[in-house]
Amino acid sequence: MFEHLNPAVSAEVLEEFDVKTAVYIVENMSIERAVDVLLHAELSFTHAILQRLSSSIRQQVKDYIAYDPESVGGITRVRAPVVNIDDTVEATLDASRASDWPDAKSLERR
Repeated sequence: MFEHLNPAVSAEVLEEFDVKTAVYIVENMSIERAVDVLLHAELSFTHAILQRLSSSIRQQVKDYIAYDPESVGGITRVRAPVVNIDDTVEATLDASRASDWPDAKSLERR
C-alpha cells in the first residue's frame, strides 16, 4: 500500500502506527521509497524509526540520503525491471511500468 501512495501521505499514515509496526513496514519497502517516506515524516518519528531499523537497512538508508536528490547518485536506482529475452516490447514496457524504476515512462514511444 505504501509503495503506491504519495510519500507525504504515506508518512502521515505511517506515523499513526506504533514504532515497532512502522519499523516493520519501512523494512519491507524499497530503500528508495523508505527514504522518500521518512523524509516526509516528523523528524522525531524518523529518528525513532532509524534507531530501530536493522543495521543493514539503516546503512542503506543513510547511504541513499547522503546523495543530493538531484544528483546522479540521488536518482540512480539499483533495481531495474527484469524481463525475458523472448518478451515482447509490450510485455517489457508493462514490466517497467509496474516496477519502481523511475524512467519507465521514458521507454514509451512518443
